[in-house]
Amino acid sequence: TMIWPSMKHVLGSGIFWLVAIAHSGSSMAKSSVRIVGTYLADTNKHNNSSQSDTAGLAVFLSIGTVMGLVIAGHFFTMQSDQARKRKWLVSKLYLTMIGSCYVLSILAIPAVAATLEDLLLFLQIFALFILGFAISVPYYHLPSLVSANFPQHKALFLSLTEGVAYGIAGCLWRIVGRIVAAGEDGWAYGWATVALLIILTAVLMVEFLEHYYCRPEQTGSDAAIYETIVFA
Repeated sequence: TMIWPSMKHVLGSGIFWLVAIAHSGSSMAKSSVRIVGTYLADTNKHNNSSQSDTAGLAVFLSIGTVMGLVIAGHFFTMQSDQARKRKWLVSKLYLTMIGSCYVLSILAIPAVAATLEDLLLFLQIFALFILGFAISVPYYHLPSLVSANFPQHKALFLSLTEGVAYGIAGCLWRIVGRIVAAGEDGWAYGWATVALLIILTAVLMVEFLEHYYCRPEQTGSDAAIYETIVFA
């Protein structure tokens, strides 16, 4: 019986819904680990690569995430009393995430893949590593940061945030799947679609950080400063 008041408190919060929707971008990037093997196999057919050969290469996305938690996560933690620097770091990681998705999109264009030949797989793995690095703080640190607004409901907030974010991401992966199945350029359009979602959710998340964490710190002339992901 105690769970219902907690759920009403969390689900009735505008902050929860804003963060949950914004979190869907990094959740979609994180869940791409499940389709990386298929992507690499489909775009490296000229090398006779099969899905069984490329499935294990998804580990580079996870390795990138671990490195991101060690390096970027350290800087994020060290800047606990500097909200604007934290926002700048998150902005740069989102931009890196978006750039990585567009690189994966470009590398999936058949003409580009045919031109690069043996270099293609290396560049794709490198882009996946960078994508994993960029996912780290937005995916793991930001929900935990916001959960402080729900001191008695942290676990429920984090669980529901994850559920809503992955629900949105799952619906969008279905759309991406249909795009990929449509033709040779499917993966190029698919990764471009992922990048578009991340752009929208990144702006939403950075605006949230600006409004709830950066602006309350500003006083005097600094109060007039208003920055978005474009200027960070």
